[in-house]
Amino acid sequence: MIIATWNVRGFNKLFKHKEFNRVMNKENIIIIAITEDRVAKQHASKIMKKVFPAWSWHDNYNQTNRGRIWLARDHNEVDLTVLSAHNQFIHCLLRDINTDKQMDFTAVYGLHTIVDRKPMWQALENIEANIVNPWLIMGDFNAVINGEDRIGGSQIQDAEIKDFAKMIDNTGLTIMKSTEGILVQYSCYISQTSRLIANPTKSSVYCCGITRDAEAKILEILGSRRGPN
Repeated sequence: MIIATWNVRGFNKLFKHKEFNRVMNKENIIIIAITEDRVAKQHASKIMKKVFPAWSWHDNYNQTNRGRIWLARDHNEVDLTVLSAHNQFIHCLLRDINTDKQMDFTAVYGLHTIVDRKPMWQALENIEANIVNPWLIMGDFNAVINGEDRIGGSQIQDAEIKDFAKMIDNTGLTIMKSTEGILVQYSCYISQTSRLIANPTKSSVYCCGITRDAEAKILEILGSRRGPN
């Protein structure tokens, strides 16, 4: 099962749709979380049906009128049940139809201030309390967890790090090593605030992210930190 997440920074342009389909077809991705789509709710269905004519998809427009997360999947390969939706994430249960393996998956797009992200960290901790499967979280948290996560700009303050670090500590999740500007198998287009997380103690995770027992494989190097604009 190959899962990806891509902060597209707007998904209204035809050239982005073409580049998107090129990567999807080349890498045989069967689930993708698209974040920061910048598409109005009334236009979302038209674009999704054009880009994914034979796929099923979900979004979080009911939680935020900006609909920051789209989650699309090949329903011939994987079953997906949305367990909870939030203005900063979609949490679901995945079942690989070919192997019958199950895992929890959370696609994240964090808001841009420390205060606005606090409900997200708490909600993720609440989810962990009921997790029984391997759990993969990935996306753009818009948060840093150490000084290496920021290139240039102002010095990182403790307040920017502590909430993310507390969530990781309280949930027992593990941050997977990632590389800027690449698409990683079972993972995503990485920005400096994108992360992959998961729970290694819940058995082997056959993806990578903030995860346990996962290994990233570089598939394609791109010219942009977040994929083509």
